[in-house]
Amino acid sequence: MTVGAETVGAVTVGAVTVGARRPAAPGLPDVSRGWFPQDAADHVRDAPRFCPSCSAALPLGDGGHGIVVEFWQGSDRVFACYCGECGWSGDIYLSSRVLGHEPDEE
Repeated sequence: MTVGAETVGAVTVGAVTVGARRPAAPGLPDVSRGWFPQDAADHVRDAPRFCPSCSAALPLGDGGHGIVVEFWQGSDRVFACYCGECGWSGDIYLSSRVLGHEPDEE
């Protein structure tokens, strides 16, 4: 069974159908690609767009001169960043919760 994609030029061997697939119709999820479409959407949403040091745009698509690469370290999503404007580089870790403290006023 194919959901979200049309099988073209399929060959059936026994009970298994093998064939080339066309991309899913616009607006339908491409379920044949597993986790990748959702992960790509999460990357676009979460990737840093500006340098934490000088506030210049990072992605080339936004007119920046930097690079942002996502990788995983255990269950953490990490963005390795480089800013071509100021030379800053570092890793940005995503977190679901941040705990901080505020010093007492005297």
